[in-house]
Amino acid sequence: MRILLVNTSLLSSIGIRKVISTVIDKKVDSISKLEFLESKLLEGRYSHIIINDQALSASSKEIISNISRNNRMTKFLIIGKDKSPLADLIDAPYSNLSFLEENASFSVFQKVIKSFLDIGDDVVITPRVDVVLSNGQNKVYEYLISGYRTKQIAETLNIKQNTVSTVKKVIFKKLNAKSVVDLLEYNRNY
Repeated sequence: MRILLVNTSLLSSIGIRKVISTVIDKKVDSISKLEFLESKLLEGRYSHIIINDQALSASSKEIISNISRNNRMTKFLIIGKDKSPLADLIDAPYSNLSFLEENASFSVFQKVIKSFLDIGDDVVITPRVDVVLSNGQNKVYEYLISGYRTKQIAETLNIKQNTVSTVKKVIFKKLNAKSVVDLLEYNRNY
């Protein structure tokens, strides 16, 4: 089983990776943009693709539609705010697309992930608790690993640079990191 996470919204993928890593002993690969999905699929055979896309724009729908049709043996799970842009594809007979509402409770998330990964009900999914970042810390973390500088993060999130610096210190401490390179390594491993 090879899993690829497409995290298009800069929301944290750590939680999804942690839950999946407690269930299967495989690394979860990731990419940051939906546009890279087709080329990534050519590199390796993925059995499951999780697409974390809040907006589900018209271009997202077209990309997902084309790729899911061309990769019928691959299962796709779309995590977003609204199912309606893809409802016709998801609800079609023999569809390889599933949908999970972004704000779903952990029990719903657990049920959908078990079904998506074909895991029996006897397996207990518990999120890893080694590192827990708050929502604000997750946002700063995602921007850090995406190459943003402190000033850029502050401008993007509309907060002070000092606040970003303080949050960075907390993230580095929680993840036992000394640099952004360590954060990238953590992101790749989890």
